[in-house]
Amino acid sequence: MVLVDTYRVTQEAGGGMQAQVFQQMSAAMVARDEEYNLFNTAGLSAMRAYFDLLPQFPLDAAIASPVLFVGAERSFLPEADPGAPEAWQACPWAPGHTHRSVPADHFTIVESDAEATAGTVEQWISAGL
Repeated sequence: MVLVDTYRVTQEAGGGMQAQVFQQMSAAMVARDEEYNLFNTAGLSAMRAYFDLLPQFPLDAAIASPVLFVGAERSFLPEADPGAPEAWQACPWAPGHTHRSVPADHFTIVESDAEATAGTVEQWISAGL
């Protein structure tokens, strides 16, 4: 299984840092809408379903397959402090997951930097997971 800069959704009291990151991610998505047309009827319906289902996903369940977590090295947040990555970086979901990072942000990891992301996945698969 490969997780590509996938934030682990938790229920934080008072919203916490994760709520701030998701608010800023939503603002970044709105800013990209002109280029990608994400906010059409199908896109909004899918996003609503995603946000309803993701918190119900059993995050503590063991996964029998090897897991690669491909993380972004750069923040998509304009005011992010590079010295405090824990505030914006998505992290592997479990200690046993293999972690690789690519020089991308949360959005470009599957856009303009997708080649580096794919290469990282291919190397992991070729190495026998």
